[in-house]
Amino acid sequence: MSRVSNRRLIGAFCKVAVGGLVTIAVASCASVKIAMPGADTNKEVSLAGVKERAALVSATRQLDRTPWPAITEAGFTGRMMSSLFGAEDYNDGVTKEAALESYADMLAAQANPTATLMQDANTSLRQARLVSEAGRQAAYAMNPSSDDISVLESAISDVRESRDMYVGALRLLRKKGFDIDRTTEQDLKKAFTQTIQDIGASADIVADRVSSAATAQYANEQSQR
Repeated sequence: MSRVSNRRLIGAFCKVAVGGLVTIAVASCASVKIAMPGADTNKEVSLAGVKERAALVSATRQLDRTPWPAITEAGFTGRMMSSLFGAEDYNDGVTKEAALESYADMLAAQANPTATLMQDANTSLRQARLVSEAGRQAAYAMNPSSDDISVLESAISDVRESRDMYVGALRLLRKKGFDIDRTTEQDLKKAFTQTIQDIGASADIVADRVSSAATAQYANEQSQR
């Protein structure tokens, strides 16, 4: 496991690491402030960070908008259950290979397949960069949660899949006889890889803040004993 992955893992499980001595209250879309003595706790519920977190979630959802059919391939468990119990209505769903073939066929029917693919890829890259920026804004604007790390890690997986699909489509077009410059493929991979690294950097910021927040609260509680 890489140093970066270790740091995110530490951030994601930091609440567990400090044991039962620390309780970090994190709502799904809001952070909770510590109420001062005599204050109305209901009025102390802070909505700081709601806008940023909503922007992050919205940005990640845009990654689902792909030019190929949604991949709905059944997992290993589903296939095993079907094999064991003989489900007659079992459906493997749309595999990655089938989605790729469908996309390549659609491109091949265009006047300029490469230009169409690059337009699609640029759209996906813009969406991915919005995720990276939204993650960074959210990390600095709210009390971060390990859930935010999960959102960003999921986005990384989506962008990796998009990169593989676009590169795979270029290679299929080449097999179909289209003149595809290998430099185009290399540049495409580099652009997606850089964006994946940028989202990873945003995830690292969140992980660091999760860890720091838990440590600070633990120290504060210990000092009050």
